[in-house]
Amino acid sequence: MNSNQEFFSLLEEIKEQELYPIQLTNRQPIKIKPLTALNLKDLVESVVDSPVTQSLFSSTINKIFKNSVSSETVIEYNSLNYIDKVIFAINTRILSLSSILKVTEETEQFEVDLNEIKNRLTNFVNHNPNVFRDQSVASDSCEITYGIPLLFIEDQINTEHNKNKTEKQTETPEQLRKVLGEAFINEIAKTIKSIKIKEKTIDLSAVPFKTRVQMIESLSASLLSDVIRFIETYKKMLDECLSVQKANGQNYMVNIDGSLFTMY
Repeated sequence: MNSNQEFFSLLEEIKEQELYPIQLTNRQPIKIKPLTALNLKDLVESVVDSPVTQSLFSSTINKIFKNSVSSETVIEYNSLNYIDKVIFAINTRILSLSSILKVTEETEQFEVDLNEIKNRLTNFVNHNPNVFRDQSVASDSCEITYGIPLLFIEDQINTEHNKNKTEKQTETPEQLRKVLGEAFINEIAKTIKSIKIKEKTIDLSAVPFKTRVQMIESLSASLLSDVIRFIETYKKMLDECLSVQKANGQNYMVNIDGSLFTMY
């Protein structure tokens, strides 16, 4: 082993010694490595992202999350969900950078204590276990199972976006409507996990995401109403965790995107 390899090995050892614990939505404590300078660089670059899809940030933070879990922790990446990512992002920001987020809005400046957000997320998980269990709804001929989107399904969407290479334009009302429509159906497609018709059940994680969307688009709108309400419910609860009241009485929402790692 040459000196450079030895040095990189030592760096890896240091990262394994500087682990910090977080608790995920399954209430399993895991140990996470701190952010590296390369991680931070990638997160800063993800600030230049589509405001609708946030696909660059999503793929970046998911990759960092996956690689940050300590080797001594036993957890399946395919079991991690969107709320787990939010918990990871907030905790990583606190422990690797600072718990204080300094915000500037036009001429107003104020600070957000991210420890308050962290505590709210913990309470959300501990007091709402049903939100994190798979749900189901059925009609006379069809049954669907749904739950909080898993990260590896998000990765499938991001892969589809990367295949296209070109960023979809939102300069005209028509373009914006199309992008918003796709984001809406993608959110539903991420949430639905399986479809059962008669005795045949298809696991949607086993099909390409494009095919997954086509299947969802063929479902009855009435059957999807429970899914849409579920999405609205858990997102509202999450927004309440991420919202803080400013001195003037107005609320500020902490965004889970690249800006979380660029405001000091």
